[in-house]
Amino acid sequence: MLRCLSHPTLATPGVASGRADAPRPWPAALAAAAADTPAPSPPPAASPQAAPGSQPTPLLRVLYIEDNPVNTLLMTAMFERLPGLVLRCECDPRQGVAAALAEPPALLLIDIQMPGLDGYQVLNLLRNDPATHAVPAIAVSANAMPQDVARGQAAGFADYLTKPLGLQRLRSALRAVLPDWSPEPPASGASGH
Repeated sequence: MLRCLSHPTLATPGVASGRADAPRPWPAALAAAAADTPAPSPPPAASPQAAPGSQPTPLLRVLYIEDNPVNTLLMTAMFERLPGLVLRCECDPRQGVAAALAEPPALLLIDIQMPGLDGYQVLNLLRNDPATHAVPAIAVSANAMPQDVARGQAAGFADYLTKPLGLQRLRSALRAVLPDWSPEPPASGASGH
């Protein structure tokens, strides 16, 4: 289940512009970024792998704070291939902070270069609030120099992903910070033979 908010460009599936009079195809990078694995079926509301009589495992919520609509589209396409996760996107850093405080997610993905508040300021605000103090955060940035990565790690990001981001690298980072998440789609029922 995907829920991306605050981007008018996400209004029309398959086009980068929400304006009906000027649709543009999604960038080729959208298909390339997500092409290294086939898309699974949409995830159920809860994991069907729960043992009989036990509570089903809820989906894990991830909040992506990113001001660039193309990057949001790319991340959305990748999350379509990651079962068991619900992605919410906020394009304004202040709205992202408010969303995280209102409903703390299992994980934060935070762009570094944003107007108004940069990713370090966003992380600082969230670390200083008890509701989000312990929520793991991963930086997502085009700044790929070793000193940029070191600064992100020193600031308290659990990982530092550089753009362009591939699905395998994202899956690996998510697996490391979300111990209750399995990146594999649930088995489609056990055989009774």
